[in-house]
Amino acid sequence: MPSLKEGLPLALLEGMSGHLPVIASDIPEMRDIILGAGGIAVPPKDIASLTQALKDYLSLETASLNAKGEQVYNYLVKNHSIEAYRSAYNKLIDSLLKAR
Repeated sequence: MPSLKEGLPLALLEGMSGHLPVIASDIPEMRDIILGAGGIAVPPKDIASLTQALKDYLSLETASLNAKGEQVYNYLVKNHSIEAYRSAYNKLIDSLLKAR
């Protein structure tokens, strides 16, 4: 995902839900997700680095590539599922209510 700027990187998360390994631009909005999922972060606008990252994944054997996809998916489910979002949101609301 070669982006220069993102809000919520929904396309990245959707790809992860499909068990796809992650290669994305190393921008603040995506850095934690890329690295947390074990993906490859490439500098924005760096075509050579993006090309090399694609070659690195394409050179993997099918089992290794599938394992990367599973690693990405497991990270997504654990850290960015709707349940995790709800839990974090509820904790935020509770903390704000207690502070009042």
